[in-house]
Amino acid sequence: MSSPRFAGCLSAPALRWLSLTISILYTTVAALRLLTWSLSQPALVLVYYLATLALCGLGLRGILRSKVLLVRMFALLVCFDTILSFGTYIVLAALAFAPRTTSLACSVITQSNAAKFSVEVCLANYRKFAIALIAVFTVMIAFNLYFACVIWTFYRQLRDGQAGASNDSHMEYTAVAKEEESEKV
Repeated sequence: MSSPRFAGCLSAPALRWLSLTISILYTTVAALRLLTWSLSQPALVLVYYLATLALCGLGLRGILRSKVLLVRMFALLVCFDTILSFGTYIVLAALAFAPRTTSLACSVITQSNAAKFSVEVCLANYRKFAIALIAVFTVMIAFNLYFACVIWTFYRQLRDGQAGASNDSHMEYTAVAKEEESEKV
C-alpha cells in the first residue's frame, strides 16, 4: 500500500514541472549568491555557495533526466537549506527584539547623515519594522517548506516509480496467503 504524499493532489507531470521550476529558481539564487560574494566574506561562505550551485545544477539535471540519485541529493540540499534558513530566521527574530539591538540600531540610524528623525521616533517605529520583517521571514519560510515538500515528494515518486527496477515498497504483505483467481470455485 502506498503511503500518502504531500503533493498527492498534483499529477506526475505537474509535480515534475513544479520541481523543475523550483530547481531553476534555486540554481538562479545560488548563481546570484556566488556573483555577490566578496573577499570580505569568509572563504567557507564561498565553498558553501559553490557546493550549492553544483548541487542545484545536478538537481536540475536529475529532474530533466529522471535520475533518482541526483534528485535525492537536490532534495536533501533543499531540506538542509530550509532547516538552515529556519534556524537563521529564529536567531534574527530573537535578536531583533533584544533591547540592546533596538537601541544600537536606532543610534546607528540616527547618527547617519541620511536620518532626519530623532532616536525616540526610531524607537517608536523600530518595533513595527521588526514585526514586518518577521512576517516576511515567516512567508519566506513557508515557501521554503513548501518547496522542500514538493521536491521530496517528486523524489519519492521518481524513486517508487522507476520502470524495470525492483521495488519492495509496493509489495503487499498479508497474514493469509491470497488465492489465485483460477483456484476459486
